[in-house]
Amino acid sequence: MGDRTFFGNHILDASAHSEANICARSSLPASLVENASVIIPVMTLPRNIIKDSISKITALCGMVAPILFVIIFIVEGWLRYGYDPRSNFVSELSIGSGGWVQSVNFLATGSLLFMFGRGLLRGGPIGRAAKVFPLILMAMGLCLFASGFFATDPSALFNQHSVHGIIHGILGAIFFTLAPVSCFVAYKSLAGTSPSPRFKVWTMTIGWIIVIGIGFLKASQFPQSGLFEYKGLIQRIILIAYMAWVFSYARFQYLLLEP
Repeated sequence: MGDRTFFGNHILDASAHSEANICARSSLPASLVENASVIIPVMTLPRNIIKDSISKITALCGMVAPILFVIIFIVEGWLRYGYDPRSNFVSELSIGSGGWVQSVNFLATGSLLFMFGRGLLRGGPIGRAAKVFPLILMAMGLCLFASGFFATDPSALFNQHSVHGIIHGILGAIFFTLAPVSCFVAYKSLAGTSPSPRFKVWTMTIGWIIVIGIGFLKASQFPQSGLFEYKGLIQRIILIAYMAWVFSYARFQYLLLEP
């Protein structure tokens, strides 16, 4: 589309090559069109502005997703009768009559995380790691989103697994596996940018915290383990640490787009 000149409520199309075409396209009086060559373009909408605006919106999605997810599962954990945040997993909030709240939380957070990853893929830093990282975020977003359709089984029940519980478990395993991987890949992708050194250290530190946390989480799932009554707390530490990092990374990307 050619450049256009905005004149009041009318538009002059620079691609028009004749007075007749200009009159037809702009609906301006012929006397004014005769002097159209002296009208200077005063408004344009470069493609970069549109691209940056979309990137800002997706970065905001990356900031909203962690806040939404953590606040909902913390509040729900406090309010749900018979639910103990120390020993019950976050996913167990999707069980029962009030489980729709956590299911919607999975759907909303997964959608926002996917959109953030998609935005990074469109306009993020250049490089192999910089392209792999958004794909990981998008996969994690899809796992959370799909988890909203498949409620988990109660963690206190052993060898009694439903189909939807098994699917939820697979999705959760993929999500927690990709979490530290995303941190390490993001750390590599930051080599081509100019964030503060502390942010790079923060990224690597969160990655290793999650790796160690997953080890404790695995050990806590055995009834004979002394950590069994704290498996919910361990999972929350992992999730809050990771979501805090996602928020900080999204904020970093948003600030890069600021003039």
